[in-house]
Amino acid sequence: MLAFQKLIYDIPAIIAGIIGSLVLSTFIIIFVVMFIKRRQHHLIEIKELQHSYEQTLLSSQLEIQEQTLRHISEEIHDNIGQVLSLAKLQLNTLPSPPKQENQEGMNHTKKLLTQAIADLRDLGKSLNTERVDEVGLEENIRHELERLEKTRVYKTQLHINGRFYVIPIQVQTILFRMVQESINNIIKHADATIVEIVMDYNQDKFCLTINDDGIGISDAVMNSKENGIGLKNMRNRSGVIGAAFEIRSRIDGGTSVQVCLPKQNIRD
Repeated sequence: MLAFQKLIYDIPAIIAGIIGSLVLSTFIIIFVVMFIKRRQHHLIEIKELQHSYEQTLLSSQLEIQEQTLRHISEEIHDNIGQVLSLAKLQLNTLPSPPKQENQEGMNHTKKLLTQAIADLRDLGKSLNTERVDEVGLEENIRHELERLEKTRVYKTQLHINGRFYVIPIQVQTILFRMVQESINNIIKHADATIVEIVMDYNQDKFCLTINDDGIGISDAVMNSKENGIGLKNMRNRSGVIGAAFEIRSRIDGGTSVQVCLPKQNIRD
């Protein structure tokens, strides 16, 4: 009987202990949950800061590259182009050789100088950032394809689909540099004869595709250090403008490089 009465007297204390344990457990659970959420939020902030830093770094690198290309373009125009023009002028002022074969040799030299001057002028235009910005993406791509056609090695095509809408100048410049990088890879590695570029102005995204009929890219070559720099540059440029980058290729079946930019990422 006494034990039962004692138990009755102890019930409030037991209940209070249980409630206290529940409250303490609740506080511990809340603290743990808040800690986990804060840690996750902190990790997200770190990733965002890291991404922002990487984007800023890439943008700075691209700006440095553009400044370098601009400088090279100016050097071609102001120095190399003028030297070649002067050499051509001096050839024109020389008296005609008495022998026919010498005259033919001089005429051939003049033609070579004329072609070199024209090629350098075209190259300077492609490297000049201000001109790239001025004439726009489509005209710059046409110019690059015309340069390829002049080699008499490639047949080129440009297809434009959809209703045109404005793409910011900075984005156009990055897209054009990617086209140049891709064409350079085709010249160096693809052994192609046809180069086709497609500009798709879709409602939800803008896609730029560069196709060739070359030998294709094997997995080993795709992952090699020799080709890694060019591909990495294109991927980095895509990341700067928030575009998706994809390469599709098969041996002896050509290669397709595609860059797709969501329309919401396009800002004037």
